[in-house]
Amino acid sequence: MFNASQPSLELAPHALKAYSNLGVALQELGGFEDAESNCRQAIELNSNYVEAQNNLGNALKELGILNEAAISNQQAIALEPDYVKAYYNLDITLKGLASV
Repeated sequence: MFNASQPSLELAPHALKAYSNLGVALQELGGFEDAESNCRQAIELNSNYVEAQNNLGNALKELGILNEAAISNQQAIALEPDYVKAYYNLDITLKGLASV
């Protein structure tokens, strides 16, 4: 039986995807600060979750926190070197940094 007072490792994979997906949905609605928070929650559950690292980079980019955004995208690339979305997002962020 599930005990609500204790965290369940079995639920963690679903929770981290939910946090990351909610972050994406919030970004689409313009809620970038809430998106950042949700992506960070997913990363707290699993720092190796590539999609959350990439999504965090996107939220930070939209908030104008470009240095941190670039770092988050680079972390996603380090975790999964073939993750094309992270390269694309890093490119956009670096172009933003260059124009500042």
